[in-house]
Amino acid sequence: MIGGFLKGLRANGGRVVTRAAADDLQVDATPKVRTARGLFEGDHIVLAGGAWSARLAARLGLHRPVTVLQRHLLSAHTHALSAPTHPYCWLDDLDVYARPEAAGWLISPCDETRVEPVHGAGPVDPVYRAWAIDKLERHMPALADVTFTGGWTGLRTFAEDRRPILGPDPEVPGLHWATALGGFGVTCAFGAGEAVAALVRGVSPQWLDVEAVAPGRQMPFSLLPKAPGLAL
Repeated sequence: MIGGFLKGLRANGGRVVTRAAADDLQVDATPKVRTARGLFEGDHIVLAGGAWSARLAARLGLHRPVTVLQRHLLSAHTHALSAPTHPYCWLDDLDVYARPEAAGWLISPCDETRVEPVHGAGPVDPVYRAWAIDKLERHMPALADVTFTGGWTGLRTFAEDRRPILGPDPEVPGLHWATALGGFGVTCAFGAGEAVAALVRGVSPQWLDVEAVAPGRQMPFSLLPKAPGLAL
């Protein structure tokens, strides 16, 4: 998929600049991004920095309700039930999932902890490892005998109503958003990119309720992260 994106980009005169972390946003006649590789400007800039998008926008005085949540993923290797053809097991109402990986499993207790974004995978908290074991024993007993051999934490970014933030910013002409994709950033990247590209051109995608994902929308819901402690 990424190879196809790059091929299309280059065919249309685009280029990729790597090792150029965005440090600042500026706006005068046109929006600009200051990076370690210099200043980039254009008629349109898309904020697609995941957990770091809101931090960059704050440089312009924009404070969008974006929350960064940390989640654990635990690895358990060599288990009799693991097989490449085994389906993912996700109990959405009980917040636990397991999927086969090599000869073992990747398991998450679907925890959510508000954090400030940092680069790289984070360490495993023993509390959440114990929470995962408890959930497996109660809800997936066939996997209760797994032995965790490692794991990490990753970042997922949400708006308060848990819908994506896609489209033009109502306060800064030329600035567009493509963030708050939750845990589905890779899965939804193609659709999110297609929608934002259309909105940059002034075209409303027929398959998307643009107002429901607009950066300046009202968000009446409060996002409450899940925490360990109570049996479900």
